[in-house]
Amino acid sequence: MEIKTFYISNKINNIKISDITVKKRIRLKNLCDDEILSLAASIKKNGLIEPIYVRKDIKNSKNYILVDGLRRLNAFEFLGAKTIPAIILSLTDAEADMAFLYDNENRKDISIFEKALYIGNILKSGRITKTELADALGISIKKLEKKLEILKLTEDEREVIINHNFDEEFIYMFLGFEEEKREDILNKIIVKSLTNNEAKKYMEDLKKPEVKPIKTAQLTSDKIILNSIERMAVHLNDSGIKAKCFKKENESSTEYVLAIEKI
Repeated sequence: MEIKTFYISNKINNIKISDITVKKRIRLKNLCDDEILSLAASIKKNGLIEPIYVRKDIKNSKNYILVDGLRRLNAFEFLGAKTIPAIILSLTDAEADMAFLYDNENRKDISIFEKALYIGNILKSGRITKTELADALGISIKKLEKKLEILKLTEDEREVIINHNFDEEFIYMFLGFEEEKREDILNKIIVKSLTNNEAKKYMEDLKKPEVKPIKTAQLTSDKIILNSIERMAVHLNDSGIKAKCFKKENESSTEYVLAIEKI
């Protein structure tokens, strides 16, 4: 599916906030109060730099569905505004999905988990095929599927990864371990206060096969002495002198004997 611009016009319209529906699928992030307060203060001082984007609601032509601008909409609501500047797009549900995903793919304020969740929701809707989605994002199906693997992480794992600013490479390495092992890995990373690169090095080391030390035979002093005498006996026998060795235990000592036959 090709990404296009679907403007009815680029005219900015002031539309009623009460006429705007916010669908669950675009609520990618829990907006914190500080973000909204900061944005509201900026809007109050400087005005709205970029309008929000909406599309007509097919089921109710008087209403609009928000495509992009959730933070701006929340800031206007906080300021008590009744209307908000908006550009109206002509989009189907599938096109709205793609436009929103494409627009947010490189945004830094949306986590990798939120992007993966949105991709997963788009595919679940059945409006867009996996091939169309991969083509639109300019990636292979294999890479798209890899992005979706991120959703296998638990909520606790996601929270730790976000709080420690671990990157995408860390996540894929981390997913290479079983869930039970992952819990232990995260605990050790937290306890040791490892950085992103240190944590990846730690996981690399865990993946390396364990090198077991070669066990060497431990010779007791008793065996060493006996072996030495036996070698002497062998050397004498090879030289034509009949000899033998043996060990004799006495009450208070051990006697090692090298017996040579008289000539």
